[in-house]
This record gives sequence, structure tokens and C-alpha cells, in this order.
Amino acid sequence: MKRYWKKIAAIVVWLLIWLIAATLIDSQLKFPGPLETMEVLFLRVLAGDGFLLTVGSSLLRILLGLGLAGSLGLITGVAAGISKGFSDFMEPIVVVIKSTPVMSFIILAMIWFSFSTVPVVICFLMCFPIIYQNSREGILNTDKKLVEMADLYRVPKKKILSGIYLKSMKPYMNAAANVCLGLGFKVTVAAEVLASPKYGIGSKLYDAKIYLEPVEVFAWTFIILILSYLLEQLLRMAFRDRNKRRLENAPGN
Repeated sequence: MKRYWKKIAAIVVWLLIWLIAATLIDSQLKFPGPLETMEVLFLRVLAGDGFLLTVGSSLLRILLGLGLAGSLGLITGVAAGISKGFSDFMEPIVVVIKSTPVMSFIILAMIWFSFSTVPVVICFLMCFPIIYQNSREGILNTDKKLVEMADLYRVPKKKILSGIYLKSMKPYMNAAANVCLGLGFKVTVAAEVLASPKYGIGSKLYDAKIYLEPVEVFAWTFIILILSYLLEQLLRMAFRDRNKRRLENAPGN
């Protein structure tokens, strides 16, 4: 409970700093304050036509990009951890993806794909190397003695995969999920700003910039922060529930 109130106090302090800074700058065009931002947030953004469609479109692109990166990254990462040859085969493309600026990918994607598809592609490209490498590291850091013992007692391959390899990968995959959730949100919105699909949070940010509405930029940024926080909490709850079920189903319980 004390930790909860400390977080609330920290948020209040930062809101006060924001209010003081906005008062000193005294220019809504340059630096809107929290009161103006909340007014626009509730009266124009949340009450505006197409708000749910805008937010839903961005969330769908994020989930699609993360889903593709997660599934392909997991499969290729496991394969690379098992096979040195496949790991060597994947290394050049992973290095290229990690080294290429995200802006270059966005521009190329705008040439090759539809504007509504560009954010999905960018989310996938930015998150895939993280999931791939964490999956690969999880396999490589599996206790080899446990695997040898399982082979000695002729444990079925499926049980070795689920009982040894997947357990070893768990902390690596949890870390990858936490990183990719925040990163996926950022790069998807950034891609929407440039590609400007019909519906999307990034498109609204771009429109606010064009019409010189910094207070609306702040309001939509606040929406992004709230959505990102909620998704992160849902992910943590999912991990906690899964761990709780495993403990309840463990032998001896």
C-alpha cells in the first residue's frame, strides 16, 4: 500500500512540475499545461467522432505486428538455438534489421506496402530480432545435463521440449515481451505518423502537427501512455496467472 501511495505522490509531483513549467513558458502554442491538455483530451479527443475506431486500428496493428514477430521469432529462435548452421544462416539478416535505422524501413515499407500495412510491418521488423535472440539464448542456456539425463531415461521429445527447454526460455521470453510491448507501441505510432493511414493514433498526431495544435499532440500522447500502461499490466497479469496455475498443478499440491 505504501508503494502505491508513493507512485501516486510521484505522479502528482511531476504534474506540478509540468504545470509550473507551462506557467513559466506562458505559451499554449509552445508548451501546453496539464489543464489545457485534460480539457482537450475529454472535450475533443475522447468525445470526437471515430475515437474508438482510431484507437482500435492502432491497437490492431500493434497486436498483429507483435503476433507475427512473436510467432516467427520464437520458431526461428528455437531452431537457431538447436542448430548452429541455422543460427549462422539467420545472423546476417538479424544484424541487418538491427543496424538499419527505423526511418529507412518506414520509407521502404511505404513504397512496397499500403499505408495501413506499413505500421504492422515496422512493428514486426523492430520486435522480431529481440524475440529471436531471446528465444535462441534461452535454448542455448538450457542445462545440458538435464537434457542428457532425459535422453538417458528415454523421456519423450515433447516432454523434453515443454519440461526443460520451455522452462529455460521463460525468463528470456518474459524479458522480450516486456521490451517489445513498449517498443512495438512506439514504432507503430511513429510509422502511422509518416504513413498516415485513414485511422490511427499516429495519423491524429500528424494532423495535430499540421494544424499547429500542440495541445492535441499532448492529449494523444497521454492516450498512448495510458494504453501502453494498460497493455503492460495485462501482460503482467497474464504471466502471474500462468505461474499461479502451474504452481497449483504442480505435483504435491
